[in-house]
Amino acid sequence: MHGDYIDILKQVVIFSDLDNNQVQAVADVCHEFKALSGERIITEGDKGEGLCILTEGSAEISKRLTLLSRSEADERDKKLLVLRADPSIGSFPIFGEMGLLTTDERSATVTAVSTCSLLEIHCADWLELCEKDYQLGYYVTRRLMAIVSDRLRNMNKDVLKLTTALCLALE
Repeated sequence: MHGDYIDILKQVVIFSDLDNNQVQAVADVCHEFKALSGERIITEGDKGEGLCILTEGSAEISKRLTLLSRSEADERDKKLLVLRADPSIGSFPIFGEMGLLTTDERSATVTAVSTCSLLEIHCADWLELCEKDYQLGYYVTRRLMAIVSDRLRNMNKDVLKLTTALCLALE
């Protein structure tokens, strides 16, 4: 089964700088699981405990919105993105990546849209692996930081757009 993991991991961008032995070491700490359609994979606010790789199916990322009304707070989820695994083109999306580096609260909810197959890497296993192979940890952290930087840059653009729209609406 780990042979299948290796083929998948080699196509995941954060592992693209690793050599075959390093990919094998990552495969050894992967845990496979399934999520049925409608099942929550990650829940916003829960403790982050690792990274997930979507190997089959589709999953929706949503964020809890709190709308204040005169009587009480009304919470709703806002769909942000749908991730789809597509093995035919080597597309295996990742999510929960900050859970490899910290056990802070999850920032979004991920729900299976269809039956999903996933690989999970637990934070404790990851840290132990990185202590054994600093180069592996460096390569993956560099790729993770590129992803996080890109997301932060996009979020800053979105905040600027929203701020501009709010200012125009209030004039």
